[in-house]
Amino acid sequence: MRARTRLVTATVTALALLSVAVGAPAPASADIGRTQQELDQVSRDLQAIVEQLDAIADEIEAIDRRLGSANAELRRIRADLALAEQGIEAAASDEAVALARITEAEQRLGEVRASLLETRGRLQGRLVQTFKYGRTSSVDIVMRGTVGALDLHEMALTLNTVGRITDDDRGLVAAMEDLAAEQEALIAEQTAARVAAVEARDAAVRQRDRIAELESEQRSVVATINTDRARRQAVFDDLESDKDKLAALAAALAEEIRRLQISNLSVIMPVGGVFVGVPDWAARLPASGQPYSALIASAAATQGVDGRLLSALVWSESAFRPNAVSRAGAAGLSQLMPATARGLGLRVDGSVDQRFDPEMNLNAGARYLRAQIVRFGSVELGLAAYNAGPGNVTRYGGIPPFAETTFYVYIVMRRYAQIVG
Repeated sequence: MRARTRLVTATVTALALLSVAVGAPAPASADIGRTQQELDQVSRDLQAIVEQLDAIADEIEAIDRRLGSANAELRRIRADLALAEQGIEAAASDEAVALARITEAEQRLGEVRASLLETRGRLQGRLVQTFKYGRTSSVDIVMRGTVGALDLHEMALTLNTVGRITDDDRGLVAAMEDLAAEQEALIAEQTAARVAAVEARDAAVRQRDRIAELESEQRSVVATINTDRARRQAVFDDLESDKDKLAALAAALAEEIRRLQISNLSVIMPVGGVFVGVPDWAARLPASGQPYSALIASAAATQGVDGRLLSALVWSESAFRPNAVSRAGAAGLSQLMPATARGLGLRVDGSVDQRFDPEMNLNAGARYLRAQIVRFGSVELGLAAYNAGPGNVTRYGGIPPFAETTFYVYIVMRRYAQIVG
């Protein structure tokens, strides 16, 4: 960083000296001393501005980390809210089923009780008929009927009557037992249904309480996101309005481009390459990026782009957070917008969002980065197109004059230099 600052300062100093020297008479010694003082002051001012740019980079990175985490948390909360809403619907459905079971059991209980009363009445009637013979025993009926029979026909009728009475009595008793058992089962079913209905209501209450908690949490996260977004925008608005800082940023970017001397051929490779394992530059990534180094190197080789450049881009886009979501709706490690992701063959709809799959996201991001570099013929323009859209690069015939885009290209290239080593 110090070397770059000195180089930018030296460039500005040389230009100033040249403007003094060309077409002007030799200055007096006093003028030379004054000019040197002015140049020294300009150098100090420029160095201070470049140091401010570094501070801005650190602040933006910190804000982006917070925003990525907060957006991922918001996404989780919304998913939990959807589950809680489904829980309420399920509880309401369970309660409706339980109430229907109660109603059905009550209706059937009424029928069983009526059958019990009818069966009990028939048994009582049977007892009355039996008592007409003066005895309650079927054996007595047989004895009296047999003794009093005038012939075999009457004796047969007596035996038949006794058999029928016995069978009817046995059937009535069995029916009473069955009805009593059914009544007991229905009462148990009714009790279980009432318990299920109460549990369903309790579950609905718990889900409503959970929704209230999640909505409160959501409001807090949204407030944090809005605060960070406003601060981020304020940083870029300040940079946009400060011509000295903007000029220093442009100079720093130009110097970074000049120093790195990146050509298309150095970062564009044949598509379909294979890389397996951890790359030798993985140790120069931040700790959060090292677990993804092998995946990044593999995606870069497959899509034909320098893995170190892809790593620098992912570092700047998401700080290596696979669940990061930007304020504009870009998502995943390489921060793909929904339409861009669909154009690259990823599925992004209500039920599935493949941008959150690290491997698919990195392959799509690498393919898109390569396409932009090839289209515009330089790494810096390819990065600008990745950030601001290819339409803006075409419109302005170069890096769009947006502080955020210029800053983005500068940061990615600086991180690329750090990874290259």
